[in-house]
Amino acid sequence: MARIARAVIIVSFCFGGLNFLAAQNLDTLHLHSRGKKSIHAAINWSAGATLIPIFVAMYPSRTSHIPGPYRGLMAGMGMICGPSAGHFYAKQWGRGFKGLAIRSAISAFWGAILLGESPRYPQEFDFPSPLSITAIIIGGGTLFGLAIYDISTVPESVRKYNESIGAMARLHMRPDLNLKVHSYGISLVYNF
Repeated sequence: MARIARAVIIVSFCFGGLNFLAAQNLDTLHLHSRGKKSIHAAINWSAGATLIPIFVAMYPSRTSHIPGPYRGLMAGMGMICGPSAGHFYAKQWGRGFKGLAIRSAISAFWGAILLGESPRYPQEFDFPSPLSITAIIIGGGTLFGLAIYDISTVPESVRKYNESIGAMARLHMRPDLNLKVHSYGISLVYNF
């Protein structure tokens, strides 16, 4: 009875979703299954994480509980962080963080110019200075261009990830049951 229970445990362990061992290094084994990533899903992640905060920030509503300054912050975070979401989905961390850092630096630079140019005590009908308008146009245009570029490079990140898992060898774990001699165990099969 104990042998049957052990066999059931081994079989349920092997077929319960933990059926791949991916060898990352020779000395460490990670239990997980790495499947291919979808290009469409990665683009949707990047475009959605960029556009949804922008549209929510732009949506005028009387019942909105988001104050004005936070709407600008939400739209800015969508423009800065959103395009990298597809790269993070494709596990291309370096490319995602590089784009995030570049967009953050550009927005910090132009944001500092805007803060330096803003009047200390704004009047109700003050017009922004020409430098502020220039900072908004150039900074916003640069962020928009970089966001479009980052979203357009997401398919390359997904292809790179899919090629990396295609070339990786797999170590499969499967149950080994022999009822004639009452033996059971786990066999490891290395496919390359």
